[in-house]
Amino acid sequence: ITSGLTGEEMKKYKRLKETAELFLVYGKKAAIVLSVRGIGPDTAKRLLRRMYRDEDDFFRNLLEAQRQWIRSRKYWS
Repeated sequence: ITSGLTGEEMKKYKRLKETAELFLVYGKKAAIVLSVRGIGPDTAKRLLRRMYRDEDDFFRNLLEAQRQWIRSRKYWS
């Protein structure tokens, strides 16, 4: 299925596959994490693997991840 893809297409395919796997494993939580601006599949995996005391702790970590992205996004362009 991936044999005829270019390098860029392969990169997109890998990202989509990782995102789909997150939805299969984490469901609604994956949708919440991935809806945060600046959080992609790699960061989402890291955030979803963590154990949280409660929902507030979970959302605090999402907010901190977004703040980190805002601080560092000038280096990603």
